[in-house]
Amino acid sequence: MSTRGRCRALLCAALGLAGCHTWATYPQLDRPRDEIASLEGYFREYLIYSGEIFISAVDGERMAGFPWAARRAEFAPGDHWIEFTDARAIAYSAPQSVCVLQYRFEAGHAYRFKAHSRATDVPWFDRRSPYRGTVVLVDESAGTPSEVVVTTLCADGGGSFCYRKEHCSPHPDLRCLPTADFDIGMCGFPPD
Repeated sequence: MSTRGRCRALLCAALGLAGCHTWATYPQLDRPRDEIASLEGYFREYLIYSGEIFISAVDGERMAGFPWAARRAEFAPGDHWIEFTDARAIAYSAPQSVCVLQYRFEAGHAYRFKAHSRATDVPWFDRRSPYRGTVVLVDESAGTPSEVVVTTLCADGGGSFCYRKEHCSPHPDLRCLPTADFDIGMCGFPPD
């Protein structure tokens, strides 16, 4: 392992930062690998730019405590909706987009987000949250990686997606508000 890799591993262990561990969302922690599916984000660091995707919710369930997101999530196979954050930083500015995808994950398959693959036809200056886009998932289970383009729904500047109030952070006034043209809502405070 390189010096940079050892330093990053030590930093992750010392600080418990998001993305440095696997989040197991299935009830039986001792399931064999061929009975679960997994999805992994990424982190890329360049001279003055970094890009990262981390997973913040699986089917509306959020990680308890700190860290509140993970680089990798494991779950039972089947249809799931996954909320993820796409964070991009140029020097010290860090714009974030929170996105959600729905996909049927197969047992024994290990999926990962293809780095920098999130795309939309909506220009940045005309984005009204939420907006549609795509992301590429890579399935590396069969020996030869295969890619699939999955539709996403994203919101710039943060927030959370929901189908019901329980999917939102616990706050007495926070609600799952409907979004125009989409079947999933966004957590927010109701208008007065």
